[in-house]
Amino acid sequence: MPFQGSDRPGPPTNAREEQQSLLPQHSNGFPGYSATALGHSHSNNQGTRSDLPPRYTPGIINESGHSLPFDRRGPIPNAQIGQTKFQFRPDIGRYLLVFILGGLIAWFAQDVWAMSILNPSAIERRRLGWDRDYTKHLAQVSTMQDITAKWSREIEQHASILEAMRKERGEWDKTRGQWQADQREHERLQQEQMKLELERQRRELEKEKEDEEKKKAGLKWQDPQPDQHCLRFGTRRYTAQLENLPEGYNRMKACHETQAWINGRWVTPMECSDGGLWGGVHGTWIVDWDEGGCRSFFQDFKDKGCSAQGSGKRRIESQLQNLRYGDDGMRMCSSTPADFHGLHFQGPHSCVYWGKYGYWGLWFIEDGSCA
Repeated sequence: MPFQGSDRPGPPTNAREEQQSLLPQHSNGFPGYSATALGHSHSNNQGTRSDLPPRYTPGIINESGHSLPFDRRGPIPNAQIGQTKFQFRPDIGRYLLVFILGGLIAWFAQDVWAMSILNPSAIERRRLGWDRDYTKHLAQVSTMQDITAKWSREIEQHASILEAMRKERGEWDKTRGQWQADQREHERLQQEQMKLELERQRRELEKEKEDEEKKKAGLKWQDPQPDQHCLRFGTRRYTAQLENLPEGYNRMKACHETQAWINGRWVTPMECSDGGLWGGVHGTWIVDWDEGGCRSFFQDFKDKGCSAQGSGKRRIESQLQNLRYGDDGMRMCSSTPADFHGLHFQGPHSCVYWGKYGYWGLWFIEDGSCA
């Protein structure tokens, strides 16, 4: 079919023009197919020119001058015009793609056939797999049967053990009930017996108390006598003998329970001693109140400076006063309190005896100036 328009050439009319039209040409800088070869651009329409390449329909001109349809599977003619030669080669990439697709299809078909139920090898593999699964299943069934039998035996044993436990529990409950009843009866009897014992003891105590009151009616101490020497600061020892002690009466009990009047107070003795039938019972009191004769004291406190360099202590000395002849000087010194520099001490830190100068008390007090 010819192109539309009068300025464009029509289809080639012979084999030479067909061959020339297959050559690659450049027209105005654009590659494409031209109706004529390079150097032979004149045709019957000389003087007309188009920037667009003409439509081209591949084909072969037969003897009658008509163009046959192009067959890619057939031979491709070579065109040679002047010095230009063109060889049309088949599409290698397309053939390669077809080859790869064919290989994939063959591989897939082989794999499908291998997995097909009609394949003898697949049938044999399935049969072997079934045999293995069946053998494994039989082993599992045998194991489960053994386990089930073992469970049944254990359930029977457990049931028998539970029955024995129930019987034993019933016997225990019965025994415990009997024991509780016996325990309650035993407690009741104990309480009644305790009440009777307490009543008997109460009557005996009342009787003893009455007897003691009768016996103690004449008990008394002779006048307590103080020691000649002080025991320590403000403290003196007193002793006395118990009189009118009844025959058969507890002598030590009578001593500890009988009071004496000393320095305005009724007090029981701190110690008792039994000298027998002829020696009698004696009591001892330690009296630490209203004993003015035993009140020694310190006076004229002397500052002797630091006890030692860097000790942080200052030494204070004072002579003990009002010490009576025969008193224990060291005991009196250590128990005599002192007050100086706004401080109170129950006794000196140490006591010393300096012959004719008597007993002295020493104190070591904190002093930052001696650091």
